[in-house]
Amino acid sequence: LQKNWDMVMRQKNNINILIITSFQTYEPRAEAIRNYFEKKDKSVWIISTNFAHREKKNRSDQKDGYSFIATESYKRNLSLSRLISHYNFARDAFSEAEFFWPELLYVLIPANILVKFAQNYKHRKKCKLVIDIVDMWPESLPVSKIKNYWPFTLWRNLRNDYLYMSDAIITECDLYQQLIPLDKIERPIQTVYWPQVTYMCNIDSCPNMNIVRFLYLGSINNIIDIDEIIVILLKIKSIRPVELHIIGNGERWKFFKIALDKAQIPYFFWGIVYEHNTIQSIANQCHFGINIMKTTVCIGITMKSVSYLEMGLPILNNLKSDIGNLIEKYHCGFNVYSTSGLKSIDIIKEYGMDWRKNARIVYETYFSEDAIHSQLETIIDNVYCHVE
Repeated sequence: LQKNWDMVMRQKNNINILIITSFQTYEPRAEAIRNYFEKKDKSVWIISTNFAHREKKNRSDQKDGYSFIATESYKRNLSLSRLISHYNFARDAFSEAEFFWPELLYVLIPANILVKFAQNYKHRKKCKLVIDIVDMWPESLPVSKIKNYWPFTLWRNLRNDYLYMSDAIITECDLYQQLIPLDKIERPIQTVYWPQVTYMCNIDSCPNMNIVRFLYLGSINNIIDIDEIIVILLKIKSIRPVELHIIGNGERWKFFKIALDKAQIPYFFWGIVYEHNTIQSIANQCHFGINIMKTTVCIGITMKSVSYLEMGLPILNNLKSDIGNLIEKYHCGFNVYSTSGLKSIDIIKEYGMDWRKNARIVYETYFSEDAIHSQLETIIDNVYCHVE
């Protein structure tokens, strides 16, 4: 037992890069970061959670190069038990981190409390620190008025008040850079988009438009605008039959189902699908991926929209920042910023195979592994050159 313990400790002492994430859903991003550093001949370790946020249950999978922290469960996304769970995860994750002496600590946030723990760790360990902002809390919550009042301001400041201690800041989209006080932080900042799995997309053929087919991919939660989705589908249905394919699940599925049934919109509910070829085969039948969110949320680009692009699927979108700009620039979908003035015939008339090819081009240019590594290169070089 002592021999095994000594071996583990030697391994941890030889780790160059330590990555911490409090969400299983962020692990693909963490692993893309690991791949980048490993290509630089750096040894990498990831500390994550044993709690699956989407399923709200403990997970049993194991991965090489990981430590999984026992994390208290919670049932509701907006709850005191969730905040307590995040605090305790941060405490326990950084207790585990004490066994490491990395040259660089890379922390994905949320949870915002991780930033405060990270600055203490950097001060004691004398390591470089990179903060990767993957989501903005509380800015991304679908509540508009109360986000500027206590305790939401306290929640936001857990992140903003300690960012100055980092050597660099990475954001998942350009929008987030507009929402943090860069003038006070004065640290290098870079957008590094979200990499995805590789799909075998079919961009050389276009499905028949006798029926206009849409794909909704991902969590069915409180930040998607189900009412707007229904309005859009009904407008298009008024001139052409429509069909919706749904891959995913979530706390709002029952509400979504009732709304679809009431509107008499045909749909296929596939549930949660992990097999990439199955997802791609469904996407190949569709004309658009749906990326319609509540306007009160603060999101520049969604994981589902990147998946659509990778699968060569044009996007029906209402986000105005990163993804909206890319759609406008590369003609890989249709921005619907107001359903009141939406002419559904325009969507059908303008659609073409070029849109599918353009979607894949955008993915290769901004979201492929090579693109991600290129985005990382500049900021990480800056980190290693940074002297306090």
